[in-house]
Amino acid sequence: MKLHPRIETEQTVEFQQAILSKAKETKLNKIDFKKRYDVVKQKAKHKNKYLADSGHVISRGNPYIIGNPEDGVALYFYTTSEWFHTSYIQKCTKYKNYIRIETLNSVYKLYPWK
Repeated sequence: MKLHPRIETEQTVEFQQAILSKAKETKLNKIDFKKRYDVVKQKAKHKNKYLADSGHVISRGNPYIIGNPEDGVALYFYTTSEWFHTSYIQKCTKYKNYIRIETLNSVYKLYPWK
């Protein structure tokens, strides 16, 4: 698993370990953090007037873990031209062709680039 670079440089080792532990609880260790993913929004639990509810690519990027040990962890996707982060993650499930991420606000599918 890969923490966001700012967490690696600005937080204590104990804080980093606590975040990684929290990430393992939500099964984020099923994600290959060396791959780049298309993040496709499947369902919005809460409506957002600025984003479509489902079916479009939100971001294409490399995943990093962000968050804090008390509240939870989220995923941050970054490329040279865009970034996106999810709300706190509740569940991560790996399927044959994609990874399903359920957050507090939405459900996403991550499709790895070949």
